[in-house]
Amino acid sequence: QVCIFFKSVTLNQHTLGSFHLSNIHITDIDLINITESVYRFLDFDIFHCTSINGSFANETGFCEKFKKLVSLNIGHTSVTDTILIKLLDSAINLQSLYINDCLNITNRSCLQISSLKYLRKLVIGSINNLITNVGILQIANGCRFLSMLDISNGIIISGEDFIAILSYLLNLEYFDASYSVISDDVLINSYKTLAKLTNIRIIILCYTLVTSNGKNYIENKIQNVKVLIDPNTLG
Repeated sequence: QVCIFFKSVTLNQHTLGSFHLSNIHITDIDLINITESVYRFLDFDIFHCTSINGSFANETGFCEKFKKLVSLNIGHTSVTDTILIKLLDSAINLQSLYINDCLNITNRSCLQISSLKYLRKLVIGSINNLITNVGILQIANGCRFLSMLDISNGIIISGEDFIAILSYLLNLEYFDASYSVISDDVLINSYKTLAKLTNIRIIILCYTLVTSNGKNYIENKIQNVKVLIDPNTLG
């Protein structure tokens, strides 16, 4: 019944602005059926549709629907590197990508992600270390216009990596590197690099080695920047 309903809604939609099926039990076959008549997607969100493994992308012509895609959320699905790479190969104008909790995504996908020149938002945490600091540095080097980067809870970066990422992403506004091996010394030593990021507003470093000493140093040195180290302060 759900598939029949959604197919009736999307039927004859030449370009579908938003397609959201978050937290719904749906299969790849269902997804193919209900979007049969959609020519192009702009926003495609199947977050926490845990029964989806990405085989929908193998359907003839399906990836063509992603040619104008600006936002893709496949977080908490079983999509693999092979499928993600295939999708991103079509979605060259993508601006937002959410692949958090995708336990089958590894460093293999990072080269394809790094080719997304228009990418502005990337949420990539909670992936059981299958994407490493090497992959993140590759992405940061390629996606120089990122304004939001969330690599929390699953990607361990060193102090050297932290500063390197900042040096690549001069347009960054929001950076969440919680659970990483970042200390007060690292944060303080990143000051000169952070000072070049004129748009930076939020740095989240919960469950790291950063204390109020490092937090206060940066906040006193750089106007309008908040360093959040207490998870209880997160909204």
